[in-house]
Amino acid sequence: MKTLLTTLTTVALLSAAATTFARPGGGLLRMDADGDGQISREEFQPPAQHKERRGPFARADSDGDGVVTRAEVEDVAAEHQQHMLAMFDSMDTDGNGSVTAQEAQDHMFSRLDANNDGFITEEEARAMHDKRRERRGKWGEDDSDA
Repeated sequence: MKTLLTTLTTVALLSAAATTFARPGGGLLRMDADGDGQISREEFQPPAQHKERRGPFARADSDGDGVVTRAEVEDVAAEHQQHMLAMFDSMDTDGNGSVTAQEAQDHMFSRLDANNDGFITEEEARAMHDKRRERRGKWGEDDSDA
């Protein structure tokens, strides 16, 4: 179970990273202030530095003292683990403690097909995109250019 959670988390993180880097003129490359196609250390601004968004460091620093302790990180990890377990349970449609590729695909399709007509419309895809953007805001991920 722990290996599956790690795998699901890794896939989710890689997917989010690939999406961020793939955005034309967006994502991480927005930080390229001088337009040279590279991001220098001076140009790099972590999510917490963007506007009023709370980045991962600020979210983990639950007491706001400017320092993140191991206990604070464990609290954030526990919250994220609960979310991942709930997602796993919703994908495990036959309740056998395993998620097949087909169950994962069916789960994703069902989440997109809001009216359950067997098709994903542009409106449904846009609604899911907006929902993901809102959720990313909760976790402090920057999605302002999507």
